Amino acid sequence: PGLGMIAAAGPIAGLLSGAVTGGIVGAMIDLGIPQEKSEEYEQDIKEGNTLWSMEVEEEHAESVRQILRECGAHKF
Repeated sequence: PGLGMIAAAGPIAGLLSGAVTGGIVGAMIDLGIPQEKSEEYEQDIKEGNTLWSMEVEEEHAESVRQILRECGAHKF
């Protein structure tokens, strides 16, 4: 209760897998995400939203964004 889903692959997956006990914000800051943005993402997760993190080749980035938008994603 009170914690949404985190979907990640690659290096972020290992870091965020321990985030529930070690702190989501701290894990994201360690990845280089600014504290303010990390706190915003943490709040989104606590509200039951899903955080997706993925590495995408630049030439496919807009296609991926469009697919995510079509599936209801609202923050990029």
